[in-house]
Amino acid sequence: MNILLNFFPVQSGGGQQVASNFLITIMNNNYNHNWFVYVGENSELHILANQILPKSNLLITKYSYIERLTNKKKVDEFIDNNGIDLIYNYAPILQTRKKIPQIVRSVYSNLYFPEVNFWKGYSPIIRLKKNIIDKLRLQGTLKANGLIFENKSMQVRASELFNYPTEKTFYIEPSVTLFDESLTSPSYGYLKEDESFKILYLSSWHLNKNIHILPHVAAILKKRNIMVKFILSLNINDTAIQKKLVNVINNFQVNEYFTFIGKVPAKYVHQVIKYSNAMILLSKLECFSSNIIEAFYFQRPLIIADEPWAKSECKDAVLYVQRDNILDIVNNIETLKSDKNLYDDLISKGHKRLNEFNTPEKKVTKQVEFIEKIYNEIES
Repeated sequence: MNILLNFFPVQSGGGQQVASNFLITIMNNNYNHNWFVYVGENSELHILANQILPKSNLLITKYSYIERLTNKKKVDEFIDNNGIDLIYNYAPILQTRKKIPQIVRSVYSNLYFPEVNFWKGYSPIIRLKKNIIDKLRLQGTLKANGLIFENKSMQVRASELFNYPTEKTFYIEPSVTLFDESLTSPSYGYLKEDESFKILYLSSWHLNKNIHILPHVAAILKKRNIMVKFILSLNINDTAIQKKLVNVINNFQVNEYFTFIGKVPAKYVHQVIKYSNAMILLSKLECFSSNIIEAFYFQRPLIIADEPWAKSECKDAVLYVQRDNILDIVNNIETLKSDKNLYDDLISKGHKRLNEFNTPEKKVTKQVEFIEKIYNEIES
């Protein structure tokens, strides 16, 4: 089978780690298929795919919604010229001239929890735009011939809310990311020299992540003379971050509690985690976060929102907090920093939970088997 991996929409975050795992795995085992990859120009995935596959197997276009519209002809020509039999999307289906089977790895958790006001806090115009995009994403997802989930509740809701056939869905446990720990960057060396208790929030900016609560947390920590350093993988010069976060930090005079390191390239994620003492994740909704497995793998306690999606994935291996309760977050950070037994216990439980997840190879194998199953059912 000639399979096109549509990684074009993946620009950062956990999806980039997962896509990298997939590419590295098929480099070692092609599963008797021919693989083709659609990626964004000059992206990390473009660079990686270029090392693994022949250039003739790569479809490269620039990132932008305009490019997606204008490059339809280019995509169709690539599919025709390479006899693509099936497309596996890390996004809703590709709009193509040729009707071929498509499978979607569905990761937009808010599509399956419409009762959650996911875009709360954004302006009316932005909310309208996001809701339109969500509607199109949902339509493009439900048109797929098969859906792969890394969150059990999303799989269930696909059938309950949208009558998507259960037999065409597949739940797969996440896997540990493949890291080359010999790769390091001098850009992060100063983090190692900082002796403060460092809490890493490895995420892009989104109000769902609740990063904007951290200045309020820092203000109380400062009043209690408890020094921690929040390491944020955000660009301090971004307009939205300036308005929603940096200005608040300045107003509370807690600048010493924050370090902005910008977007972290996938190959250096392990480095910034190892230079931190703990990790934090305060999302209301997530499909699944790579932060969870990364914290377990690199033996860092994880402070996480006390939400159903987190409990189903983490069990007792994390420190749960009420994501909107500033005092609860403060108290738990204070306890984690001072209680070595708790710190060590979370690391031990995280290691145990890690062993229950897939290996990267096993995860890819399961996905390929599901792809083959859907394809054979359609062709038979």
